[in-house]
Amino acid sequence: MKAMKESLKGSNSSQPKKAKNEDKDKNEYVPLNDVQKKRFDGTTVKKDKDGYFCMTHRCRSKSYPSVDKIPAGRIKFIESTGSRTMQNILAEKDIK
Repeated sequence: MKAMKESLKGSNSSQPKKAKNEDKDKNEYVPLNDVQKKRFDGTTVKKDKDGYFCMTHRCRSKSYPSVDKIPAGRIKFIESTGSRTMQNILAEKDIK
């Protein structure tokens, strides 16, 4: 049993640990003009190595070559996954 524990210890310690959010930190926030702010209301727009995408804390779109190339239907779906949508639903039902 002791030999098994030692072999398990050795296998983990030989490789450096990768930070959990290391790849996520490479995404940059994108400044939006007033028209784009209205269009992407309820989402966040970022840029990665493949292009631009919109996201909420639950979901993100695929990357597109420019902010304006992100389809309206995709934005609407991404927005529907956010917490603002749930707040609107609860307000309509008058649940607090």
